[in-house]
Amino acid sequence: MFKLSSLSSKTKKNLLFALLTISLLCNLLLGYFLWDAKKSLAHTPSNQKNHKLTVATALPTIKYFLEEYAKDRLKEYNIDLDVQYISSRFKQTNELLLNKKVDAKLDAHVHDLNIFNKENPNIPDQDKLTFSQVVYLAKFGLFAKPNTFNNLEGIKKNNHPNNLKILMPQDNFQRSLALRVLQELKIIEEINPERTLSTEEQFNLKTTDFKPTNLYPDIEYTTESDLMTITSRFLAPNDFDLCLNYPTLMGLGINNFISLGIMQKPTNLDDIIYSYTISLVTTNNNKNNWKIKILQDILKEEEAIAYMKKSQFATNFYMIPRQEVKQISKNIKDKYLGKTGAAPASN
Repeated sequence: MFKLSSLSSKTKKNLLFALLTISLLCNLLLGYFLWDAKKSLAHTPSNQKNHKLTVATALPTIKYFLEEYAKDRLKEYNIDLDVQYISSRFKQTNELLLNKKVDAKLDAHVHDLNIFNKENPNIPDQDKLTFSQVVYLAKFGLFAKPNTFNNLEGIKKNNHPNNLKILMPQDNFQRSLALRVLQELKIIEEINPERTLSTEEQFNLKTTDFKPTNLYPDIEYTTESDLMTITSRFLAPNDFDLCLNYPTLMGLGINNFISLGIMQKPTNLDDIIYSYTISLVTTNNNKNNWKIKILQDILKEEEAIAYMKKSQFATNFYMIPRQEVKQISKNIKDKYLGKTGAAPASN
């Protein structure tokens, strides 16, 4: 066996010097790599100071989340979040994004941005609005006025033999959603259930495609072109029995409407209903911006989802679970982005 004591004094000194030299070189190399890594980290965008991200929304649910949760999380990346809240002005948030007044908007589904892009055909491709990532599925339901009907039993034919008068949205996307809710509640059924519908037809359902089921009386439909007007029109003196709309826009918690039924969250991630998911919207020009990417990551955090579920608006939407965000977002990009649009007004 080799023994250090068997070496000469000169050899011992040379060996010791070599070991010290190797140790010094290793430390120098390690120090260099640590310095270089620190330097690189310091020069990444998220580690530079005073970065600003501006997001517009027309929804109080999103305003609450961005200001109460996302703002603090973004500060950890040295990003100052500026929330531009324009209550219920969805078209105006589109304009802010188009005119580069904001970096993104969070208040619409893919069909909204498709309509906007098609209504503005002269927008350069890099400035067109584009879908980024899903956040939540807004609930949509059937509502009655206070002191009228407390449940679906009250509007059945044996309790309400007269025609049901229902107020609902006019545009093809919201009207189709309204009819799907009535169908889900088994109030109406398709006249021709064997018919195969194209994508365009699925988003342009008509009242004439359906009939009441045996338990319910005939229905008289009235449509309203402005979603924001449905609540005030329903509240005004009139003979409407029911209306269909989003709980958030109905002002639940403020107005004492009776909820008779709410659209359920589909179990199939390919379900067409998910195309109505409220999503982060950017432009083609900035969809890969590093600040947008960080916001995307924050939006699908388990903590963020849990925070939203505890909010005062939590009963008005279904949060998309983290494990479903990627697949639903991909489905929307593949099936619906740029492929749907407004149809002529119709019942």
